[in-house]
Formats: sequence, structure tokens, C-alpha cells
Amino acid sequence: MEVLFYLWGGDVVGADISKEAISYAKNKYISKNLHFIISNAEKLPFKDRNFDIILGFEMIEHLTNPQKFIEEAYRVLKKGGLLIISTPNKSLFSPNISPLIKYHIREFTLEEFTLLLNKFDHTLFGQHLIFKRALSINSLIALLSNYSDIVFWKRICGIMITLSNKFFFTFERKGCFKSSEFGDRIPGVYIALCKKK
Repeated sequence: MEVLFYLWGGDVVGADISKEAISYAKNKYISKNLHFIISNAEKLPFKDRNFDIILGFEMIEHLTNPQKFIEEAYRVLKKGGLLIISTPNKSLFSPNISPLIKYHIREFTLEEFTLLLNKFDHTLFGQHLIFKRALSINSLIALLSNYSDIVFWKRICGIMITLSNKFFFTFERKGCFKSSEFGDRIPGVYIALCKKK
């Protein structure tokens, strides 16, 4: 599913350009307030200022013109609405080369991702993959640490995903560390919480 739109009144609209994905979603997820449509993310079929929240997880790297989607998201969001969006870290996935994943048209560095979101007030997070055995240790560190922004995590198929914000990004933004020196601190995926100005 490319994008999910959430109307504050309780309705949710899922959109994807794939007929097969929409057909699957309609058969799998059934609720009176849940709707699915075939749509191009770069040209959304909605009125201005129509949605409170838009979720777009790891989809902009699949778009021919990701800037157009960002403009469309801004257009259809209400004032103060949220865009929650993520994308793989190019410096980790495919540094200095074309995307290695064949379905990715373009991946983003931190600077490129930040520039793409400049219409919004945004907070950046990073997604990190950690081995299952690190779960209890990481949870304890998060609870005892001053860096309370690493407490967001969940388990997916035996892998823990942690979300960490500016603590990890400060170094990369200043250029103090090369990507090879980040170790576990380099995010595999950037996540942005964007608020419409």
C-alpha cells in the first residue's frame, strides 16, 4: 500500500497505484470506515485541506517525482495536519551508486530528505535494526538513559526496531563522522514527523 490517509472523523483511505494491491486490501481489511482507492501518489484525487494525517512509509523512493507527492500531501492536509513519512538511508543502502533495490527509483541522503520536506516543520527519526538478543539490554539502556527518545521500539519477526531522533542525527548533520564510523548508530531508514505550517 503506497499511502494511507486518515480523516480525523474516523475514516481512513488507503491509496495505491496497483490494482492488485487495492484488490487485496479490500478483501483483507474490511471496515465501514476503511476505504481503498487506486491513485497516483503524485496526483491525489482529493480536495485541498481534506486530511488530518497522511502516512507514507517507504514509498517515496518508488516515485518518479517524490517532490510532487510532498506538494500534494501538503495541499490535502489541513492546517496543522501531520505527514509521517519514511525512506531508506541512501548512504547505507546504495552510497555513490544507483539504488540496489530494483523497485527504488531514487533513494535519499539525510540532506536530500530534509530538503524534500522543507515546506513542513519536521522532526527526524531513524530506524535501526538490532538483533533479538539485544532487546532486553536496549530496553534497559533506554529506560536508564538520558536519551529518552530511543524508547520507541517494537518487535517485528524477531527483530527489534528502535526509533531515535536528533541524538543520532546531530553527528551526521555536522559531518563529524563518516558513515563507516557510525556503527549501530547509523539509521537504516529515515522517518520524519512533519507538521503543516
